[in-house]
Amino acid sequence: MNIPDFTPEQRRGLLVIAIGAITLTIFFFLSSRTEAVPVLQERPNSSSNTSSNPGSMNPGSTNPSTSNNRVIYIDVAGKVKAPGVYQLPEGSRVIDAITIAGGLKLGVSTTHINLARKLVDGEQVLIMKEKFISAPTSSGRKSIFTGKVSINSGSKAQFDSLPGIGPVIAQRIIDHRNKNGPFATLESIQSVSGIGESIFRQISSRLTL
Repeated sequence: MNIPDFTPEQRRGLLVIAIGAITLTIFFFLSSRTEAVPVLQERPNSSSNTSSNPGSMNPGSTNPSTSNNRVIYIDVAGKVKAPGVYQLPEGSRVIDAITIAGGLKLGVSTTHINLARKLVDGEQVLIMKEKFISAPTSSGRKSIFTGKVSINSGSKAQFDSLPGIGPVIAQRIIDHRNKNGPFATLESIQSVSGIGESIFRQISSRLTL
């Protein structure tokens, strides 16, 4: 077999082609290897990371340490063992305020107090030692309430004992208080239907917040 006799220019041309072919072969070989690397990598398991990290939590979960429970401030005064201003959870009731203030002093009755009434922020729970006297009346009632009546905690019977206030208006006072919250002033009781200025003048000396 006869080997072609190439000129120097042809040999250089063949050498350049050979080098270019080898370079392209190496380039494609290395490129194919680098593209295969991400396929072999294992993606981290987010669920396992969450379970292994005590501080992590799902977006919908609640963190008790950052809960924002609202509180209200209540002034508990009168015949309780530890009068003062206390913080209570929103939605607390009168019985909760009395309990946090140490409870009632000895001899104080709760018959004139609505222990189940919900408290509102900034109000005062005033516990008075109510006095009753026994006296026969034409209506047959054996006892008459003669003390001051708290317009924010008085009972229907206590309101009924006030001059010019019968059982119907007494119930209206309680209904108004339950619907609108405690009265801010003594004069605000006149917003109850049936209590005008003249009746208020008659009962004002017997009223307290």
